[in-house]
Formats: sequence, C-alpha cells, structure tokens
Amino acid sequence: MSVKTNTIEERTADAGVTIDGLQIKDGGLPSLPGAGITSDQAAALAAYQVALAEAETGDALLKTAGGVEFGAVSGGDPYLEYVALLSQVGGNAPSAAVLKNTIGTITWSRVGEGNYIGTRTGAFPSGKTVVLVGTVITEMIFMTAGRANNNQISVSTMANDGNYYDDNLQETAIVIRVYP
Repeated sequence: MSVKTNTIEERTADAGVTIDGLQIKDGGLPSLPGAGITSDQAAALAAYQVALAEAETGDALLKTAGGVEFGAVSGGDPYLEYVALLSQVGGNAPSAAVLKNTIGTITWSRVGEGNYIGTRTGAFPSGKTVVLVGTVITEMIFMTAGRANNNQISVSTMANDGNYYDDNLQETAIVIRVYP
C-alpha cells in the first residue's frame, strides 16, 4: 500500500485546516470555495473519514465524523501517550495492563516499599511530559506520580503516617503524555 502525500495548511480554529484546497473547519464539514452543499452531501461528508499517514512516525489522523480529530498536521502534532492500569503485590514490581501505548515499552520496577519506577530511555523530556494518575483503592493511602528524569517516571504510595506501603496499586490508572 502506498502513502499519498497531501499538502496541509493549518490555520486558526476559525479558519480551519486546508488539505489539497479542501477546507475543513472545526465543525467537521469541508467547505468548497464557491460551492453550496446540500444536506444529503453534508450527511455523507460527516460520515466520511480522511486518514493521512506519515510514513516515518505512523502518526496520522484527520477525521470528519461527528467531530474533527487532528493529528499529524503541521503545527498540531499529537502527543505520545501511554495509558495503563497498574497493579502491585508484595515485593514484586508493578504489572501494567496497557490500554494504549504510542510511547514504546515502559519497564516497571520496584525500588523500595511503595516506590516504583517506569523506565524508557530518553522518553520523558523535561517540560514536555505530563503524568496523570487515578486514586488507590485503600483508604488513607496517597499516590503520587511524576517525571523523575528523561528516562524515568516515579510512582509512590504513601499513608498519612508518612510511610510508604506496597499492595496499594489495584488496577490504578496512569496516563503519561509526551508533547512535541
């Protein structure tokens, strides 16, 4: 399968995006210069999906089906994202049920009671990495997570007594986003 290259010009939200002369505004319907559009044509266009592929990254998406999802357009590159449910028992490293992953493999390890590290070399640049976490199920336990350095994400579970404890990650959500 060959990849067709399109010309994409990004404008403001009000101006929309122009692809090969076809303008698509945030409402999701293309606007053809000097042409009206019937309701049947609008319905057909709303159901139509335009997929753009970028050979090197695989990032791609411009959809018009109920809403516009932009990706791989000039100036609007999507973030990379890792979404998983973390579980941890005893002295073991956390296990991750990965739901979405465009970052690459993250290896989880236990570095001490209640302290865990997710590692992927060079994946978490400063000022571009966001970490979001769910709550733990156990009462009186607080969970923190964040970027430790360019290679690691830190996750900790601590009680209100100031001590760290294992066995508190039970399908706990973690979302890591890396922006361009």
